[in-house]
Amino acid sequence: MNNKIKSMVSLIVASFFFMLSTQASAAEGPQVRVASEFINIHLGPASETPIFYVAEKDEWMVLTNRRTGWFKVQTESGLEGWIAESSLASTLDEEGNPVSYNPSLVKNFITNLSK
Repeated sequence: MNNKIKSMVSLIVASFFFMLSTQASAAEGPQVRVASEFINIHLGPASETPIFYVAEKDEWMVLTNRRTGWFKVQTESGLEGWIAESSLASTLDEEGNPVSYNPSLVKNFITNLSK
């Protein structure tokens, strides 16, 4: 094979793996936007776990899971962590409305995430 063909094959293979990685990192679930100055994102669903990232105002996050009192989120940059349930009061939905969390809807929320 000449160098031109080798380069073309390498580019195609690299493009394929890039597309796979971006598809794998795209989270599904309700999107919320930070309305307060910031929201702390923890490594795990407990206040004792370290804060490893601070989502700033107007940053988008996807809610991907829930544990008692906590929501797992994925940021626009693909970071995953946990926010306290109370932090949802500091977010807006995709239409710009304040997010209100109703505990009676937890079952529907989790069911929708698993689809």
